[in-house]
Amino acid sequence: MKKKWWNSLRVKIIAWSFIPTVIILSAVAWFTYYSYQKVLVDQAIKQDQDIVEYNSVTTGRNLGRLIDPILIRFLIDIQWSNGDPLSVRAQNILDRAKDLEAFDGGIYILDQQGKVYTTWPAQPNLYGVDWSDTPEFRFIPDHTNTYALTDLKSSGEIGKEFICAATAMTGLQGEFVGAVYYCFRVAPDVQNSYYRTLNDLNLGQGVYIVDGNQRVIYSPDLSEMGRDLSEEPYLQQLLQGQSMSGRFRKGTEEMVISYFPVNYVVTDQQRWILIKEQSWASLRLVADASACKNCKRCSKNCPMSLDVNGMVQSGTMENSECILCGTCVDNCTRNAIRYSFSGSN
Repeated sequence: MKKKWWNSLRVKIIAWSFIPTVIILSAVAWFTYYSYQKVLVDQAIKQDQDIVEYNSVTTGRNLGRLIDPILIRFLIDIQWSNGDPLSVRAQNILDRAKDLEAFDGGIYILDQQGKVYTTWPAQPNLYGVDWSDTPEFRFIPDHTNTYALTDLKSSGEIGKEFICAATAMTGLQGEFVGAVYYCFRVAPDVQNSYYRTLNDLNLGQGVYIVDGNQRVIYSPDLSEMGRDLSEEPYLQQLLQGQSMSGRFRKGTEEMVISYFPVNYVVTDQQRWILIKEQSWASLRLVADASACKNCKRCSKNCPMSLDVNGMVQSGTMENSECILCGTCVDNCTRNAIRYSFSGSN
């Protein structure tokens, strides 16, 4: 009887030679794809981190431009190297309250022990409250020539939350004798000078600032102001990691999330951090044709054999066959091609 073809020794030898080859080629293809994806993740995250750092520095600089011109007169005239008692100095500040209207969250004057001595507007329920065990009050006695920005604070009334620039009062010998807190309200219904200063920077959607307790103190979405993010797993994973950027799952969506301290480092002087979120699905390649010198290295090295140079010149990097591997980015010596997220600054 004639044997079935698949029972022949020759077919078995060919089959068993073919199967390992398929396995090896599949493994090589998988490894190549994984390597491309790893490069893509690393480059996208690095670029996103650079943007976040720049925005953080810009935020800190513009906050200084808002606060410094107002405070410097009070620091020189009343708060620094002054022999007057606390009561006299407090009254001098309150007498000039009309010059401090930008601080719509109020003014809080503390004694040497960190207890609230008086406020503007008057809030008798706060008199005697101890603020000494706070990051900013630990900082300013030893740094009397600058100010600290506080975490979100509350007056005890619902909806009355604020952040402050905490400054020192010193005696004739430069010794610390008390503190003055100049404050801005933070609430979903408030668009004051503090909020406008940050919003005018056009930091983009998906950008927000949190204090040391992970409360939102700035967001382009006003409804997010004051929100507590301390229980969000993705944020805790990011802040507890060794890197300031990473790829995380937020709900059902893959996100690239990066952060950077607004004051370069997180200290008692300022614990604010700027966070930027971008959907991984929005990742794109963009090009600057004016930076291109037409060397065509991008096209020559493209693993998909695309006319990348032509795409750069046309200003359209969208191509259904592009796998976003980043080879063109790596091979461009003029930085004419880069990664970008849709809507990213």
